[in-house]
Amino acid sequence: MNKSLTAKVCGITFATISIYCSAVLWWSFASTTIDQVIAAAIGAGFVACQYLFHANRNYIATTVLFIISSAATIGWIESRYDAIKTTELSSDSSYAEKTKTLTELNNSLALQNLSARNDLANTAINFTGRANRTLAQAKQTRNAITQIEREITQLKNANPSSQKSGSAIANKLAEWRWALWILLAAMIDIIPMICFKIIKAETVSATLQTSLHPSLRKSLQPSSQLGATTETLTEIKGESTDPLLHILQHEIINGEWGETIPMKRIMAKHNARHDRLKPIFEWMIKNNVIKRQGNRFIRSKPAIEMNKKEQSA
Repeated sequence: MNKSLTAKVCGITFATISIYCSAVLWWSFASTTIDQVIAAAIGAGFVACQYLFHANRNYIATTVLFIISSAATIGWIESRYDAIKTTELSSDSSYAEKTKTLTELNNSLALQNLSARNDLANTAINFTGRANRTLAQAKQTRNAITQIEREITQLKNANPSSQKSGSAIANKLAEWRWALWILLAAMIDIIPMICFKIIKAETVSATLQTSLHPSLRKSLQPSSQLGATTETLTEIKGESTDPLLHILQHEIINGEWGETIPMKRIMAKHNARHDRLKPIFEWMIKNNVIKRQGNRFIRSKPAIEMNKKEQSA
């Protein structure tokens, strides 16, 4: 399996996981089926836009959507952990007994409050004394509920043994498990971004190798293939450059910028500073891809001829 295919499989897999977690989170906010479908679509759209904005170097929007997406993934992981832990606790006789007692106490409290309200609302006969006694019983019931809830919480935080390896690790970490959830959620979103960069870099490299004139293609051949990210440096004719050179050279030779090369528009499109473009333009001048004309850069005749030959081929 080549690098591009591996990156595609990994990127799509982790992106799908992130989309699913986000969709589940937003789905939980709605009650009707139509609202749930709309909410899930919003969650999925947020994640998809995150990768789109990152590809276009809109890092502010990407960061906001990354936080939202990570929160959704953290929530999903914690809900799965909590569900497993609750299932395991339900087999604990002590936990089951206390849960049953809590339910009975809550029912008793509701009846006591209702009885007290009815007695206080009866103006024909004075039931104030009975109402006060009922309210006192209700207070005792509330105290008992508080105590049972505290005991149930202690059981939940007692790090019970688990047959599932993930739950066992989370139980040992206790509250520190949130750090693990944050790390996992971040990686689920970051991995697709890296994978999609690899795919883009491999695609650009492959396109250049197949579309350019043979003589120029030979000069572009690096000592090693393009690395894992677009920031990987290669050596071309003894000069250090980044893959933006390949992209610009492909665009210029194929006439995407016209005959006069607009450096400011290129800087805006590729989010590149002048000090990054300067050595790239110098390389292309040296290799006769462009030439300087006063204060401007224009496409060289060899580059124009290469494009014409490729179009007529």
